[in-house]
Amino acid sequence: MALNINGTTGISGVDGSVSAPAVTGTDSNTGITFPSADTIKFSTGGVERMSITNSGVIGGGLFKNWNYTTDNTHVTLQNAGDIYTQLNTAITPSSTDSRIIIIVNLGLVSSDGAADVGYDILRDSTALEQGQGGTVNATAGAFMNAGAADGVSSTVILVDHPNTTSSITYKVASDANSGRDLIINRRGSDTSLGVSSRMFLIEIGNKS
Repeated sequence: MALNINGTTGISGVDGSVSAPAVTGTDSNTGITFPSADTIKFSTGGVERMSITNSGVIGGGLFKNWNYTTDNTHVTLQNAGDIYTQLNTAITPSSTDSRIIIIVNLGLVSSDGAADVGYDILRDSTALEQGQGGTVNATAGAFMNAGAADGVSSTVILVDHPNTTSSITYKVASDANSGRDLIINRRGSDTSLGVSSRMFLIEIGNKS
């Protein structure tokens, strides 16, 4: 690597890349990279582990990134696959070996008397961790003792391995119980009584 020594600006060299860092020891794919203005990246084994930008530090440990969305809109999902778009939450993993912890809490009401309701957690269009054995499977669900007069709070926690460094969006979608509306952010039949729902995404490093 060629070095430029300037009495005013100091010592400079090539920018390098994550797989071939500009500053290394004897290990050619472990070191420091300067990929763009105001950005420094650190890699080991050709994989980015931490970066420093004007926004702060990303990575450098088990916890890497996060995003949070909350919504209190009264939403009725009437059909299988209807998306609760107000809660869509995006995240861009910093490494392909990262895991995403997904925490979703919904305030739910059913439109169909004493009945169960279900919903899916999607990564883009892929449903995660659905149940098995029934004609209609879902990621999670709840049971209403008195339908529209009785709301419940439903919480689900998932760990996903998206295997990408591109932006992904996690979503909530209704299941396929036809004729049974899933009403979100209502406490009961009184439309003046509402609650909030939320989605929290946490990117963590692979524990192995």
